[in-house]
Amino acid sequence: MIKISKIALDKSHALVDNYHEEISWIGFCTLDEQYNITIHDIYCPENQTTSAALVTITHEGDNELIDWEEEMRAQYGNGSCKAWFHSHVNMSAAPSGTDNDTLKKLSKGQPYYIRVIMNKKKDVHITISAFGFEAKVDSFNTENNNEYTEWAKEIIKKIINNQPKTVNNFNYGVRQSSLPLFQYEEDDWYSSQPAYKYSFKTKRTK
Repeated sequence: MIKISKIALDKSHALVDNYHEEISWIGFCTLDEQYNITIHDIYCPENQTTSAALVTITHEGDNELIDWEEEMRAQYGNGSCKAWFHSHVNMSAAPSGTDNDTLKKLSKGQPYYIRVIMNKKKDVHITISAFGFEAKVDSFNTENNNEYTEWAKEIIKKIINNQPKTVNNFNYGVRQSSLPLFQYEEDDWYSSQPAYKYSFKTKRTK
């Protein structure tokens, strides 16, 4: 079973609701002896570049995640950042072909990795890659009375301020000041999905 805490889900909705472009964030997960996965909390790096169809977490953002992961381990025990969230704004929450390629890269060598896609309609699409298999978690829709709106707005303000400056160079074109850790492009919104053999239940914890 995959469980998403109320804190993680409400924070995620707040980020999607309050930003007009795609945005990416990471969830801290633990796995118990019955193979239940819990996403306890999420972190949205301030150092990421965003656009209508492209998100890039920079190396500075990666450093933020390293520090946050240690804080989460101190609070929730042995676990790691194994949930990748991102928004599709007003588009379908169904994964693109590039989303599927990115999940394969992130999950390579990992016992499991979770991808969560959300949009402003409150649609949530979850896929887990576990031991070489991928399984789609049944989508669910949630009502949202959110206490994390101001928290999200503050992070989004920092993300906007941290957008890389561009330098116009007549010899070499346009150069960005930040190097990407990973990126994905939403260029194939309605790509066909394989038939999944396994299904997982979702549970929203109190």
